[in-house]
Amino acid sequence: MEKRLWLGITWPSMVLTLIFGLWLGEVNNLWVSPWFHAKLALVFLLVIYHLECGRIYSRFQQNHIHRSSQWLRYWNEVATLLLFAIVFLAILKNTLDLYWGFGVLAGITVLLLGAVYIYKKVRK
Repeated sequence: MEKRLWLGITWPSMVLTLIFGLWLGEVNNLWVSPWFHAKLALVFLLVIYHLECGRIYSRFQQNHIHRSSQWLRYWNEVATLLLFAIVFLAILKNTLDLYWGFGVLAGITVLLLGAVYIYKKVRK
């Protein structure tokens, strides 16, 4: 099931998202917008995150687990933060709104890290 999810859903979704995102950038002439460059940088980080998840998946398949469950819980939240930031950049293109967006993103980060920490304490 993991293999089907990884090869049948995750990879095709990433490739199609990149193709259609770049195409929309070209059609709407977004290449001159600074917020679009920032968004592309975050998407690039998300692709790196995706590739690292592939490495972790391969290690799990070989039963070489080097990370703790706590680390994996935090790692799981990285994609959430990147996706929030990407959406905020698309919605909040104004500089003033961008500062509010980063404030909200920082708040969400604190909430997610706190939730993982509380989950660890409750589980013990």
